[in-house]
Amino acid sequence: MESTQEVLPFELLNDLRIRCNAHDGVDAFTHVEDFSRLANPGGGVSRYWIRDEGRIVGLAVTKREGDGALAVDPQWRRRGIATSLLEQVESGASGTGEEETRNLIKCWVPGSSETQDAVDRLAYRRGYCSTRRMLQLKVKVAVGADHSTGLPPQHVVRPFREQDLDAMVALNNEAFSWHPDRSNLTTGEMRRQMAPESFSPDDLLVLWDLGRSDEPVADETLVGFCWTKIHPANEIHESAVGEIYVVCVSPRYQGQGLGQILTRLGMGHMSSEVPSIMLFVEDNNLRARATYLALGFELAHVHNLYERSARAQDDGRGT
Repeated sequence: MESTQEVLPFELLNDLRIRCNAHDGVDAFTHVEDFSRLANPGGGVSRYWIRDEGRIVGLAVTKREGDGALAVDPQWRRRGIATSLLEQVESGASGTGEEETRNLIKCWVPGSSETQDAVDRLAYRRGYCSTRRMLQLKVKVAVGADHSTGLPPQHVVRPFREQDLDAMVALNNEAFSWHPDRSNLTTGEMRRQMAPESFSPDDLLVLWDLGRSDEPVADETLVGFCWTKIHPANEIHESAVGEIYVVCVSPRYQGQGLGQILTRLGMGHMSSEVPSIMLFVEDNNLRARATYLALGFELAHVHNLYERSARAQDDGRGT
């Protein structure tokens, strides 16, 4: 087991990520923001790894604020690597003495038919519970497919404009008041989500209700938005992949099929640039799941978030 304060060559980290993805067909670090920063210690992130002959064969990442991840080299599975990593994670969390860091250990593990049972058994033995399930859905883009959709009367779609930001944040928080990741966003947090160089206002489609045409002065009302992203081909994605990142509809306009309309618009926006489109949806968001399945999306992977109180170690649980 290596020290968490060591600076790691990024190539070693990325090699593990690539090997796991090639075997499992899913990126084990999908939920870790800015994977390249894991090479350096600090920033509220703790890293635990196991090395063999210069190769990293297991890696666990935890965050002071947010979710972590764990991955084991496919050739080193069922050898106790994951158990050893979790022991170090739990020891580090319990040893801080700070209430905020002693609360929960949170770790995402994408499951496959081959690994899910083993992951669940290990989690149970060590006192972890699966507290959240996200479904990764995917659809192939058919050549010449028609993604056009008729907008309701007096509705218009525009690319994002700077003056839209405050209204979008308010709508996001109203529509996603229940969501673990998107609730209570601030304007600053929304801006940071737009910070990557790959962001383009054209990829954020905003739907407006222009009001009744017989009114002397029609007021525009923000109805919803569809935020799309394109992930370029790299070691993880053999070809570019489109993503429906967020579909948001005002609660006052829900039940009118606008979620499907916005999703179709997002698919059409990306269809000429990518061979496939994916998205993530909460397992218990049945309305959204039904919308995406009706559009041809199919289940690709299940991502489970496992949580464990760091106090469980002090209480003798999970051993």
